Amino acid sequence: MPVTPIDATPGSAVANAYVTLAVADQYHLDRPAVGATWADASSDSKTAAILWATKLLDSPSNWIWSEGYPTTPTQALLWPRAGVIKRNGWEYVPDSAVPIEVQHATAEYARQLLVSDMAGNSDVETQGIKQITADVVTLIFKDGVKPKPVPDTVVYLIPTHWGYPAGRAPLVPVRT
Repeated sequence: MPVTPIDATPGSAVANAYVTLAVADQYHLDRPAVGATWADASSDSKTAAILWATKLLDSPSNWIWSEGYPTTPTQALLWPRAGVIKRNGWEYVPDSAVPIEVQHATAEYARQLLVSDMAGNSDVETQGIKQITADVVTLIFKDGVKPKPVPDTVVYLIPTHWGYPAGRAPLVPVRT
């Protein structure tokens, strides 16, 4: 069975992605190379990664969108949103589009998901690792370590007043 095609139509009831393959490809061409992960991946692998990254960003267990609200009651995804102020703080994001910051964050997350299933089970949480010793090397996780299913590089691409990953405090206070 083939990979489901990307539908990145903003506000659509059947949208399944925040970014098109073309925009994701351009994002990766425009940034410093991080290995050849994206360039070497097949179109199907890239598409699947974009679909998965969108699902993870759209999940309230992974991300808390704190500004604005979905523009229609029938849209499949949480973006586009109305009432969201642009990064510059002076204008509103058009409520008929997914902002480029969310598109780039999705593309970045998709690339990282090609390397590792960051949203999978974390050894720190599931196994409760407290100490690993191999000969003279010891690894001990400090108490309270939480996995980061949403990588920092993805978080930094989205303005902090729009939202933040679940389980992490916002980098700056969120406006209410």
